[in-house]
Order: sequence, then C-alpha cells, then structure tokens
Amino acid sequence: MQPPAYTGLPTLALGDINSVAVLSGSRVLLQGRGDAPTANLQQVGTDSTQVADTAPPVKSSQGGWETSVQATDAPLTLRLSRGGRTRLLVIEGRPDSVPTVTLDAPARDSVFREPVGVIPLQATLRDDIGLARANFELIVSSGEGERFTVRTVTLGAMQWSKSPLMPRATLRGSLNLASLSLLPGDVVHLRAIARDAHPGAQREYGSSETRAFRIARPTEYDSVAVEPAPPPEVDKSLLSQRMLLLLTEKLDKAQRRLARPEVLRESLKLARDQARLRLAVGDVVFQRLSGESSAEHAHSAGDGHDHGVDLQGGKLSMSTSSTTGMLEEGNDSPVIAINQPLLEAYNAMWDAGRALEQGDPHGAIPPMKRALEAIERSRVASRLYLRGKPPQVIVDIAKVRLAGKDTGQVTRRSVREPLPSRLAARDARLVRVAQLATRDVNAARDSLALLRAEALADAPAFASALSRVLDALTAGGDVTAAFVEARRVLGNVVRTPGSVWSRGTVP
Repeated sequence: MQPPAYTGLPTLALGDINSVAVLSGSRVLLQGRGDAPTANLQQVGTDSTQVADTAPPVKSSQGGWETSVQATDAPLTLRLSRGGRTRLLVIEGRPDSVPTVTLDAPARDSVFREPVGVIPLQATLRDDIGLARANFELIVSSGEGERFTVRTVTLGAMQWSKSPLMPRATLRGSLNLASLSLLPGDVVHLRAIARDAHPGAQREYGSSETRAFRIARPTEYDSVAVEPAPPPEVDKSLLSQRMLLLLTEKLDKAQRRLARPEVLRESLKLARDQARLRLAVGDVVFQRLSGESSAEHAHSAGDGHDHGVDLQGGKLSMSTSSTTGMLEEGNDSPVIAINQPLLEAYNAMWDAGRALEQGDPHGAIPPMKRALEAIERSRVASRLYLRGKPPQVIVDIAKVRLAGKDTGQVTRRSVREPLPSRLAARDARLVRVAQLATRDVNAARDSLALLRAEALADAPAFASALSRVLDALTAGGDVTAAFVEARRVLGNVVRTPGSVWSRGTVP
C-alpha cells in the first residue's frame, strides 16, 4: 500500500489479507503467482447498489501477475476470479480529515473601554496525518448603521515540514490592540485557522470558534458599577451575525471576478455558519419559553402539547398561549418581549441561509441585516426587563401530602415501531449469511464482507460488529454469539414465533 505523496508516509507491505483500511488516494498493489486472474472492481453503495463497475488491468510481473487499485472515499470491492475460484478484497477508503482547531486563549468575548493592552493568544491544533500551516485571523469592522469598513489581519503564522510529521501542535501569539488603530465602536473578530498538506484546490481549512472584542463607545458608559462578566448569549449572537454579514458583503463584491463554482462553494460555507448561529438563537428562544435546551425539539400546531413556540414551514412563530394573557398577574411579559425579536432574528436567518445555499450572497444580505437589527432590539429588552428575583412560593407540605387522587387507570403501552426498511433488509441478509455459514464458510465470509462494506458509511457500529463476526469465522469454532451480537446492534428487531432465527438454535 502506497499512501498519497503529500502525506510523506512510507509504503507498507500488508501480506495476505481480506480487507484493508487505507487513506483515500492511496494505491493498493496486489501481486500473485501463477496465471493472471480476471479482476472486477466495484464501488459499493449504502443500499446494496453498485455505483461503479470496472475491470482494472492485470499485468504479468516476475513469473506472476499484479494489479493496482486507487482507493476512493467510498468502499471498493475487488473480486479476482481464476479456474472457478474467486477471492474478494475489500478496500476501505477513508478521507483525510480537516484539522481540528481549539482556541484556548482568550477564553471569552470582551468589551474594552480603550484600545490598549496586549492579549495573549493560544490555540491547539490536531490533524490525523500532519499539519502544514496555521495562523490567527483577525477581521476588524469599523463604522455603524449601513456604513462599515472591513479589514483582515494575520498574526502568528507557522509552517511545518513533512519530516517529521506534526499531527499536534500549539499555536501562540499576541494581539496588541494599540497596533490596530481601533476607534470606539470597532469590533475585532478573532479565530485560529489550520491547514494540512492536502493539495486539493477545494480543500477546506480547519477553524476554531470565534472570539469578539469590542471597543465601547462613550455613550455606553453607565454610572452604576457592575461586576465584570462575559457577554450574554444574545450579545454573542449579535457579534457573530455581524461577522457573517461582513463576510457575505465581501463575497457579494468579489463574486463578479470569481467563477460560479467558487462563489457557490464560499456561499455554502457561510450558509453552514448561518445555520449554526440560527440554531443557537433558537436554543435561547426555546430555553426561555419552554424550558427545553434545544431548538431541534421543535413542535407544530396540533401535536397535542404546547411549548410556547411552533415550527411552521421551517420558521418559528409564537403560539397562542404565549401571546394571550400577557397582562395577567404573575405572567412573564418581559420574556415575551425579549423572545419576539429573537423569533424575528431566527426567521430572518432562515431566509438568509436559504439564499446562501442557492449561491445568492446578494439576496442574503437584506435578511441578515434584519436579523442583526432584531438581535439588537432583544439586547435592549434584556437590559430593561430581565432583572430581579423570581417570586417565592410557599407550600404547606403537610396539607398537600397524599392529597392527589389515583384513578386506577394505567396508560396503554405504545406500539413498537417496525424496523426501517434498510435495516430490515440488512437483518434478513445477516440471517441468510448465518445459515450459509453452516454449509460454506468461504461464501459466508464474502457475503459478510460485502454487507460490512455497505454499512461502513451509515452504520459504523454495525460494521464493527460484522468485523468481529469475520474474525470469529477466520478463527473457526462456534460463531453463534458473534452473529447474535451483530444482529442486536441493528436495534429494535421484532421477533415473531415463525422466525427462522432463534437464540436457542445455532444459525
């Protein structure tokens, strides 16, 4: 096995094997003795479909034969046939992962009274093979309203060679605020970026979370002394949305001189960032209205229970129970006043994300501005209303103890959902392989290898269980326990009295 040249990894001799896991782009060379066999290469899909079918050339070499295959991101099966016998090799191509970056320092966002001081910077970088280069990136935005200027500054750039490989490193630097010539109201967005040695033109880089530093305006100074604290979640959303707006405007100006595929690729990156920010804003809405911590647990009208907000056509809307009775005694009307702008921001982010996914950065700018304005209104609402302590409720425990009434009725058990069609098909194939193993071990091993190759992409746990079954078949002996464990990994298997599978019988 010869890895890609950019990795700097050595060539490995693997011996006589049935499957191999290699990096995508690696070349696998097979050699044998005797007459040249017939080779058939197939790319396996996730639902038993063969996406591609080719016949790689088999050449004569030193009294024998050889053939080579280049690994892809998807699993490949190479079947060699000669004299009525076949041999199957599964090649598991694994893509080169993007570097992961963690920004260790500074730990949180901050607001400065004056643009002076030095901030230490530190980030931890990791890659599965080796890092190539990394740096800190600053995006400085100045101005207010509809007039903004943006500039990018790079700090602490580092590079590493292929020898030795550097899978983990620490990036350090310092940010001198005075050197940036910041003015009151300016915002500095900081993140760390790392790249590996992958030569692909469309290769993405790894980036850390973003930290934001803002220079306070004189009109913001408050005469009341408060304890210093990091910005709340709403403020973080404001800073991140502003950065996305600046990047989108920058892409809108540059798209005239860029090719359409490049504009679409950059627009999709911004769409993913906008979706993550939209979910963060949705988490704040759901936490305040329903007590739940995730906007992913959305509810629609008529689902039988109310959580303060409904999901309609991908957007959020305030439910009736949250908007009525706002003037009743004890009602949390300030919370409603805060969440209404956040709902507007969430829906505007949805519109912006759809435009970015379609490669239209110009059309995404108006909803992004509406989202930014809505978040700013929510910040004002938070400052005005969310103060004070919740009321104390006194409960007479002796009076209420055992005061409830038991109706004697129990809830009926819910009906178990059937196994999804894809899992049911795999379960049936596994049962057939278990029966085949009692008659032809080699055929059962090939069938298991194909089933495992199909499950690698969408069911890694099941593929791992099948690996243990293959090991048990190779070792010989009773493989009942391995088959039972693999079948249980599929989950929610409905057994019937007439089933051909039983825990008490040998497959």
